[in-house]
Amino acid sequence: PEWIESLNTVMDDNKVLTLVSQERIPLTPEMRLILEVSHLKNATPATVSRGGVLFVNDSDVGWKPFFDSWLTKYKKGDDEHAYTIFQLNISQYLGDAQVDDLRSKVHITPVCDMQCIQSMTTIVDQLYHQLHSVKVQYDFLKKLKEEGNGDRIKDIYEAFFIFATMWAYGASLVEDKNAFSNQYRSLVTNPNLKFPEGGQIFDYYYDVLEGIWKHWDSLTPEFNTEYEGLFSNLVVPTAETTRQTFLLNIHVAAKKGMIYVGSAGTGKTTIIKDYFAHLDKESTITASMNFNSYTDSAALQVVLESNVDKRAGRTYGPPPSKTLIYFLDDYNMPYLDKYGTQSPICLIRQIIDYGLVYDRDHLEEKKLLVDVMFAGCMNPKSGSFIIDLRLTRHATVISCLTAERDILKTIYF
Repeated sequence: PEWIESLNTVMDDNKVLTLVSQERIPLTPEMRLILEVSHLKNATPATVSRGGVLFVNDSDVGWKPFFDSWLTKYKKGDDEHAYTIFQLNISQYLGDAQVDDLRSKVHITPVCDMQCIQSMTTIVDQLYHQLHSVKVQYDFLKKLKEEGNGDRIKDIYEAFFIFATMWAYGASLVEDKNAFSNQYRSLVTNPNLKFPEGGQIFDYYYDVLEGIWKHWDSLTPEFNTEYEGLFSNLVVPTAETTRQTFLLNIHVAAKKGMIYVGSAGTGKTTIIKDYFAHLDKESTITASMNFNSYTDSAALQVVLESNVDKRAGRTYGPPPSKTLIYFLDDYNMPYLDKYGTQSPICLIRQIIDYGLVYDRDHLEEKKLLVDVMFAGCMNPKSGSFIIDLRLTRHATVISCLTAERDILKTIYF
């Protein structure tokens, strides 16, 4: 690998970078080189021997410090009920045995512990925010506090935790989805929060006002029989579209990405395009791009920059007070280069991690992107099959499987 060999003269005692043009750039004594990589597949022994290698194992730090720091904001917010319940729930629903068991299950695309815990905390945060911002829910919560009904408030917080955990950890499963659903039912010991019989746990949401789990069918709108648009744009509302719309609303509010993964014909693109069709255009704008094997980072950057405006200085973004959602279809289609990487995927990860792109004509200039987020779909049986875990860990992964009998009945009968 050429770029690895170029590093060898930089990393040895000479500390000189020799370019292809034979230009030599020395490193000053104040400069240090730190490389953070996910693997050493492309490194030669000559490169590895010139630096100290520190291997950070998944379990060395783990996800618990992240969870503990997240939990402290509820303690600082003087919500003792939330702090106490979430602390108890982590050992009940995400104990070491449960997490180890989840690691052994088959996911539709590779996932990691940190990705799941971040998705879980995002969903809990947004449900908590809705409870305190949606008038009907907030008035109900206020009434419970005035009555001193602490047990009912605790049930609401535990239901939030259950809902968030089942989607963060179970939504990306394939064959093991049923087993996960049955196992998770048995973990719920609170008699007030037992799931109804029948179906999977993913078929239910928690109604805060009534204090029970309800089927998503109860929120599904009626089909508009007077629809006069194109047949190809016709979408029949089902329990699946309803719950995915709910999850998308939560993630858009948190500006956290979502990736739908499934075979052809499972409705991945339809779910997102239908969601875009019903978005509030005053607060959200959208842009779409289909990836193919010829898509590279330069082509992607042109599309990304064409949808944002200059705000001030080096800052770019959608119009103020709006969020721009990029929908990227066929995430895993770009061609893999000789190092096994996909340049468009690396560019998206750079934007999510650092919030910037570099000007292609003047590389010393940075462009800061704000108020943008990404949603995408991919088919795990085409292209590169999977994409870099360093990107997918920033998103919640949802597996799209063949529609169940009840959903097909809703559509065709």
